[in-house]
Amino acid sequence: MSIQSALIGFLVSRILPVPLTPEEIVVVQTTAVATGTMPLAAGFVGILPALTLISEERDGTPPIHLSWLSAVAWSCGVAFFGLASVFLSPPIRKQVIIEEQLTFPSGTATAQLISVLHKLPPPDTSVRRRSGYTRISSEGGVVPREDSNLLFTVDPGEVQYEIENEERTTVENEGWWTLSWSFSASGILTFLAFFFPVTFTVPLFGNYLAKEWLWYFTPSLSYVGQGIIMGFPTTLSMNLGMFVGWAILSPLSKFSGWAPGPVGDMTTGARGWILWTALGIMCADSFVSLFPVLIDYAADLLSKRNKNSETNHHEIETEDRLVSSSWVVGGLLTSISAGTILVWAVFGHDGIKPWATVLGYILGAMLSIFG
Repeated sequence: MSIQSALIGFLVSRILPVPLTPEEIVVVQTTAVATGTMPLAAGFVGILPALTLISEERDGTPPIHLSWLSAVAWSCGVAFFGLASVFLSPPIRKQVIIEEQLTFPSGTATAQLISVLHKLPPPDTSVRRRSGYTRISSEGGVVPREDSNLLFTVDPGEVQYEIENEERTTVENEGWWTLSWSFSASGILTFLAFFFPVTFTVPLFGNYLAKEWLWYFTPSLSYVGQGIIMGFPTTLSMNLGMFVGWAILSPLSKFSGWAPGPVGDMTTGARGWILWTALGIMCADSFVSLFPVLIDYAADLLSKRNKNSETNHHEIETEDRLVSSSWVVGGLLTSISAGTILVWAVFGHDGIKPWATVLGYILGAMLSIFG
């Protein structure tokens, strides 16, 4: 959704007297994505309508109907839950962004699109290749370049301008062409799949394996693009997981009687069985990788260790650009408190206990990190 929002926002801004800047396009697509996902995130698609279907005879409680004002308060409570998750991001930033350099496909693609639309140099998505802020010499703005192959002094500003000018020329000449043909190819494939659904279930290994074991291929250029962005290590891990799950664990659970139902059944079939296995693997891996980060963050919070310690040797931002611990703790406490009060006001003391809401915030934040 972020890519479409950025593209539509850019096209609409072209009819304005002053087109929107790249920064303003980022605000537009962020607002559009938040607005578009809010009905789903707040439960208006499935959860809240399901509450109206509760039967007092069957479930022991009458159906719950929220008024317009209660629905607004509930949405604010969900928003404060999202705000709590936002305040949890600074402690895990060092692990998932600085150390592991995890790639967010849609965000990276959106940044590339905005760069192409505004004829800007493509953003550098590699954290460790960035050097942070450029140091300016107090004498004359010229800093000697530490390169054994160069025996002269260069101006960092001039070099950066030449690099950006070259990248901008490349974007103007090749960016639009690449965007056009890839967009057209993906659109044609999606259009054909609408009229020929068989293209979404290509039986590469025969009809029997496709029908009984769900071994079929679904071509999607969208996932191809995500694979290009995510790179070889991540996509290789996903392919290994696919092979282990559907070629080993699925037949094993079927023949061992652990999942005797149809393979595609989520209750008695292998799909549901391997789903819980996959969730256990992901949660364990996330917990093991994030637990040391939480320990280090708690130690930093208590002892105020030196910012140039060994644990921050890959940090590329200055201290004044990092979120302080007081903001993290204060933001968490404020958002959780405000959200708990709103939920209590909507459902009352007999509906959802305040302690249950706080526990939901904690568990939800942990699961959102693990996911």
